[in-house]
Amino acid sequence: MEIFDACGFYSDIGVKVLIQKSLITISDGNFDMHNLVQEMGHHIVRGKHPNNPGKHSRVWREEDIEDLCSSDATTENNNIKAIRFYGESPRFPELVANLKKLRLLICKSILRNNYDTTVFEAPTFLSNELRYIHLSGYLASPLPETFQPKKLVILSLHNSLHEEIWTASTKIETT
Repeated sequence: MEIFDACGFYSDIGVKVLIQKSLITISDGNFDMHNLVQEMGHHIVRGKHPNNPGKHSRVWREEDIEDLCSSDATTENNNIKAIRFYGESPRFPELVANLKKLRLLICKSILRNNYDTTVFEAPTFLSNELRYIHLSGYLASPLPETFQPKKLVILSLHNSLHEEIWTASTKIETT
């Protein structure tokens, strides 16, 4: 529910409608849907460009993210609005830095450092459109100074080594 709320959807109303139409169920606080419904949603997102994840609005398949990281991680992308990555790729922070319209970022890195904790290297740029950030294994480095989290609703850092999230000189402008 918090992801829906963070992205500006009316979760209370929308979830009730989905339950009434038998598209989802909620058990033990988790959403569940039939595999065919999930596959249909995936097919809709992949739409006209099933083999070109750079043109999708959401990217979740590890192989698609690996393709994006290996082929054109340095290319600016205005299509991808949500990305979920559970894996390791040294170029993933570079990919994230080029997603200019990104609204949702979920990353659970499985890279390991000498202290046997997960590691996610800091991207050099984060979209100011971000509303939801969940990072596991984020390094102790601050978020990019250019990041203005005016629209950010949820910032979740697990297994983080942070003492500060922004540098002391970073000014967050409010409207």
